[in-house]
This record gives sequence, C-alpha cells and structure tokens, in this order.
Amino acid sequence: MSQSSEGGPGRAVARIGWVVLVVLTAGYAINHVAGIATFSDTDDERLMFAVFAGLNALTLIILLLPYRQRQFWAWAATWVSVAVFALCPIWVAPPIGLFYLGTAVVLALAQLATLPDFTRAAKRGGAPDR
Repeated sequence: MSQSSEGGPGRAVARIGWVVLVVLTAGYAINHVAGIATFSDTDDERLMFAVFAGLNALTLIILLLPYRQRQFWAWAATWVSVAVFALCPIWVAPPIGLFYLGTAVVLALAQLATLPDFTRAAKRGGAPDR
C-alpha cells in the first residue's frame, strides 16, 4: 500500500492502518510461537498457542501479498483474525482475554482505515498504481 499523490491524506491513513495490521499480526505470531515453549504448561495451552501462531502466520501472508494488491477477498478474510481476537475473552481469563479484546479493537480500526483504498481499487477495476 504505497502512497502516491492521488488520494492524499486518505492514502496515508490507509497505509498507517496496513502497517498497524502487519506489526500487530507479526508480533502476535512471534509471541504465540514463543508461547509454545515458554508460557504453556499443558498440551491444551500448547495447542492454543500453535493455532494462534498459525492464524497469525496465515493473516500475515495475506496482508503482505493479496492485501497489498487490494484484492477485496483479502480485506474480508482479514476480519476472521479480528473476530478471533475479539472472542478471546470467552476462553481466556482476564486480564489476558481483555488485552486480546483491546487488540481486536485496534485491529478493527486499522482494518477500517484501509477500506477506502479497497473501494477506490474496486471502482477502477483493480489495484491503484504502486
């Protein structure tokens, strides 16, 4: 999601949103991989960390490839990760569950910040120029 003269501040906001999504997703992927060996005491906890690491890795791949090309399916698919983070308080006790919920709010705001880029791309029939 590079910024060009077209779109002005809206493009900058979309780029910031994309960067936030990438940084948080990558950070959580690393955190969850580390959690398998360091934080988990049971097989269930290791499995939970592995599933989250996989979800974050898949989301990161989507963010770095089709999302940057403004393929709308990638934007829609990224909401799965946001939803999983938002649902964490159901299974994970406070304060960690609430931390994940807060992260979901930030991810959702970042995701919404990128929407104008996707709608502009759709109106043109593809991704805007790089």
